[in-house]
Amino acid sequence: MREKIVNMDLIYGVTITNIMDKYAIFKTLNNKKLKEICLMINETIKWLYNYSEVNSTNITLVASNLFENENIQNEILNLNFEQLKLKILEALKEINFKKINKQIKKEEFLYIDFVHSENFNENTIDFFKEQIYTHNLLYSDLIMLLLNNYNFSTKKLPSTNWKINFINVLNLLFYQADMFINSTREDLYYIVLQMLEFLTIKSLLFPSRLAHSFEYENTTFIIKKLIYNSIFNCLHKLNNLYYIEIPIYNYNNSRKLLNTYDINREIEVGNKIYKKFNSNQKMFILKNGSYDNSINNTTEKEIEDFIDSISNSKLFIIYSQNTNKENKKLIEDNISFIQDYCKKNNLKLLDFIYTPNFDNSSSTVFVEFYIKYNNYKYKFVLAKYNLSYTWKVILKNKKIYKINCYLEDDFKHLVQAMFEDNKTK
Repeated sequence: MREKIVNMDLIYGVTITNIMDKYAIFKTLNNKKLKEICLMINETIKWLYNYSEVNSTNITLVASNLFENENIQNEILNLNFEQLKLKILEALKEINFKKINKQIKKEEFLYIDFVHSENFNENTIDFFKEQIYTHNLLYSDLIMLLLNNYNFSTKKLPSTNWKINFINVLNLLFYQADMFINSTREDLYYIVLQMLEFLTIKSLLFPSRLAHSFEYENTTFIIKKLIYNSIFNCLHKLNNLYYIEIPIYNYNNSRKLLNTYDINREIEVGNKIYKKFNSNQKMFILKNGSYDNSINNTTEKEIEDFIDSISNSKLFIIYSQNTNKENKKLIEDNISFIQDYCKKNNLKLLDFIYTPNFDNSSSTVFVEFYIKYNNYKYKFVLAKYNLSYTWKVILKNKKIYKINCYLEDDFKHLVQAMFEDNKTK
């Protein structure tokens, strides 16, 4: 029966298998009836999300409790979905959600301790499945789906302890991602599927060394750190398109992290900020927040939807990195002024490069050129960095004179700095 249900690739396949293994009423079903009932139970568990106290974390435990009810078992055999839902609604009133939610944090649901496990040779996938069926891990269903649909290089797992570590990391990854996005198990599976490509996660799944027992706290810390850092890293990747400030934490997205030197501060603030995001926004963050992936795989519409969805929050101040008409005209006026001014003052422009790139960018050089004066070539640059449009001239001894560009004749102040540079000894 197990293999038949596994091959159906259901999102609640392990939970369904455990329910049907437990009760004799399901043991004599023919293949057709087995398939129909499995599909019905799978859809029933999905339907449980309609109940306010059911969530992606407790849903399988709630389902397992419900299917102990003989009335519910009988309605399943009758394949009467409407009657089944009525019986479930009655039974849900008797479920002790407080007790279930407290159970979730128990060791048996979060990881398997391998301190006393023995090393032996066995087919890796078969071993994984046996562990999944014989333990009560909270995300057994999703781990099984991954094993069936994701190509893991399991040859990197030399012994039983490595294999159990692999299962534990997946379960904790689902758990921490679940705590973060607070959505459905379908969404959770989708986002973890993408997180498997993160180098940090790969190093946890396939460690070069392993402790004598499972390092639950350390593994949890690393995954939480990855998730909360992904907030700042994702915002940073958007910097070329949007300049984003979080004034309350003195943060802007020119930086990759809030504080490079204080990881605990990173997690603390990340934990506060993430509560301001909804599930879709959090999924966008995890999809794009890895250090080792690019935002290029995300469509323009996805980015705009994310920005639109957070723009109403008082937490953020958001500016487009696009050069607006006013600044575009200011730059063009500066270019005209440079040429006229240099002609009138007998200053020869050398290697003049004008790049009218007004598309979204956090950092753009619009014009650069040299002026030779008293046998020294002075480099002039007009550039944009985030919201600032700046003129600078590189003086002797690599000194830099810099001013913000506000007026069309700002260039003359840089020329004056060049003249003054030649007066100094």
